[in-house]
Amino acid sequence: MARANSIVLSTLPCVNDSNEELHKMIGPWAGDLQELLDHGLFVGGTLRAVRLFLGGDLAFLSAFLGHKGASARCSCPWCPVVARSGEANEALALKYGSIQAVAVAPTQLRTRKQLKDAILVYEMDPNASLPIARTLSEHLSIESYPLVDIYPCQIVTAPLHLTLGVTQVLPRLGIEATYAALGRASSVAAATAIGRALLDEVRVRPVAYHGGGFEGRASHRIAERSHVVCDALAPYLPANQMEALRGAWVTWAALTKTLNRAQDVSVEEAAAFEVGALDLCPPLQAAFPWLSITPKLHALAHHAPAFLRRFCSLGSYGEQALEAWHGWFNPTQSQCTADSFLGTCLQFVQRAALERQPSADVALDNGQHRRPAAAGARKATKPSDRRLRQDKAGPRQTTVGREKEIAQMVAWARGRAVAAGVTIDAYKKKQQRQVAPPHPAAEGEVIFVDGTDSSGLAAQMKETSGDGEDEYLEEEELDPAVGLMLG
Repeated sequence: MARANSIVLSTLPCVNDSNEELHKMIGPWAGDLQELLDHGLFVGGTLRAVRLFLGGDLAFLSAFLGHKGASARCSCPWCPVVARSGEANEALALKYGSIQAVAVAPTQLRTRKQLKDAILVYEMDPNASLPIARTLSEHLSIESYPLVDIYPCQIVTAPLHLTLGVTQVLPRLGIEATYAALGRASSVAAATAIGRALLDEVRVRPVAYHGGGFEGRASHRIAERSHVVCDALAPYLPANQMEALRGAWVTWAALTKTLNRAQDVSVEEAAAFEVGALDLCPPLQAAFPWLSITPKLHALAHHAPAFLRRFCSLGSYGEQALEAWHGWFNPTQSQCTADSFLGTCLQFVQRAALERQPSADVALDNGQHRRPAAAGARKATKPSDRRLRQDKAGPRQTTVGREKEIAQMVAWARGRAVAAGVTIDAYKKKQQRQVAPPHPAAEGEVIFVDGTDSSGLAAQMKETSGDGEDEYLEEEELDPAVGLMLG
């Protein structure tokens, strides 16, 4: 949904969009909104039902619903699927499913009744402040006061932020696989190769917002020209991982178009989207075993297809218009001067309303126009015309601008390489803790067992303490002389 096809109703001052701040901002009129949803609205003497579509990024959705967020044990706002494995969550995982089993559909969705019950229970205090806190099986990570109880099936699955998130996951997997196989230096080289290819061939660059990643339009271009990323990673990855990554990029390029299309899609296209979304992650999990299914990947696989089948479009209900209004607000607020921030917000809303009037072009015209090409003028079609996109040096046509772009991309590559090292090191340590020796060892004996480090072996050394208990040392705790035996 474009900014031109939406209407700004109000702007509210805030420091962040936590549940407490949202109650301060939206709380005074949340009751009126709830009454509107419950009783409908008279239009021309006819009572009409009102349907609320809640949109935004996952952090905002969680805060609005009183959900604990992506770090919760039931991390999905749409269903109570369990995110963390372990004995404490085993019973819930059997009942509601595990988010890591992405090929298996969740057993049930959240219900409006659960939100109504949360409103009654947390009317005075959140779960943490109750005299007797509710258990996980009772609250399912809804631990604060929801602002409005709506049907979870009407929560939009954030197509813009799904696009941003998944587009970052695929290059990251290639960098992580390079680190796991060849080490830190090679991962930096692979990340740098990806960055330069994106800058020179795809002509995109990271931005300061969106977590230092790429914005929406750049994510679309990366998906369309994903072979550039794969070619940059080809010297560093084995054949099986390269094949899985290329297949995932092809699937993702097709999903991106349907995910962000602001018009109704056909039944056939919706069915193809459902198949592709469900088949995206399993091959990646097989080739990259450290891949953790995030709430965004889970929402793409299961909740986005369900929303698309029900309402025939995802992009029409997306949060792109909200993000565009936010981006338009930042430079425009300096032109809306007033004695207070609320006065500035009022002028902003008035200006937004003026833009929708038939005379808005005249009222807001500052006299600066780009001269259109003459009728019948020849357009650039050949490389010798020097006006094609591939002939341009970069988005900025200055030496300083080009150097700044390169520096930004180098910083992006180094950051991704460091993050890849953290992920792989944590995965290896987790795997090493799960390795057990096949038989007891004598004092001072070194035993080699199957492991997950680069050598395929992990060493454990048995020591006898004074009280007779056995202690097994991890690799980083071994004596240097023993460490050398690991190869």
